[in-house]
Amino acid sequence: LDLLKSINKKGTTIFMATHNDRIIEKTTDRVIAIEHGKLAHDRKAIKKDHSNEEKVEKKEAKEEDGSRKHSKEDDKKMDEKIKLEALASKEVKEEKGK
Repeated sequence: LDLLKSINKKGTTIFMATHNDRIIEKTTDRVIAIEHGKLAHDRKAIKKDHSNEEKVEKKEAKEEDGSRKHSKEDDKKMDEKIKLEALASKEVKEEKGK
């Protein structure tokens, strides 16, 4: 979930299907529930106080100031890695299905 949230923070919309009620209850993100193929409810994202998170992020940014930052090249590599992992997972599932 942390990986998906970090990808989402960079501007990518994430769709995730789950039957795990704990994940659904814990999230402050938008939740769309589908039951029997129809929209059951659409809970908009819950606004929360980000002031403390912003302070922590600013502190981390200062600490990271002298260190290497993620570049567009790093983002492309991460996207490529995620795609390759998904492809490999798909191939494993197909092999198990044979």
